[in-house]
Amino acid sequence: LTRRAPTLQARARIGVVSDDALWQYYDENLDALRDAGAAIIPLSILSSEPWPEIDGLYLGGGDLAPYAEALAAHSDRKSEVRALIESGRPVYAEHSGYFYLGDSLACAGGHHKLAGVFPVSVSIGNKPARLGYVEASITGENPFYPVGFSFKGHEYHYAAIQVTAHPGSLEKSAGAARIEEPDGLV
Repeated sequence: LTRRAPTLQARARIGVVSDDALWQYYDENLDALRDAGAAIIPLSILSSEPWPEIDGLYLGGGDLAPYAEALAAHSDRKSEVRALIESGRPVYAEHSGYFYLGDSLACAGGHHKLAGVFPVSVSIGNKPARLGYVEASITGENPFYPVGFSFKGHEYHYAAIQVTAHPGSLEKSAGAARIEEPDGLV
């Protein structure tokens, strides 16, 4: 595989949270950002250290449960993430990063308020809540895929997710059964 050199003169600075709470990323996604000319800026949602100026934010997977109390108490960081979104800068979140953008997280340590960007409540249990292959179709406008695009994937979650008042931008099915939970929130 040959990597192409970035052709952009001004590099976009994409903050990628990499700390004890969020650390799981697909290398291909980070490579695609670099290949497109982005500079990857490591950040932490746990640290009180101010973030540098960034053009976008990527929140990956990990495990929020051990840090839920600290994340809930860190109102400055939650406000900073909301301000990035409100300013129109792109923020992409998957798995636990997506959970962080939700309203709340319930786990063994209690019930915790998170960033409050999406009307999402997450409850983390001791057994997988969803496990298996899914098919998805894009049903709503979004910055990543055209409406009608379909793809296959795999879900392995210990989290039960409740989304209220949001239609999502994709429909999922597992086998012949449609998954009613909205997904692909924008």
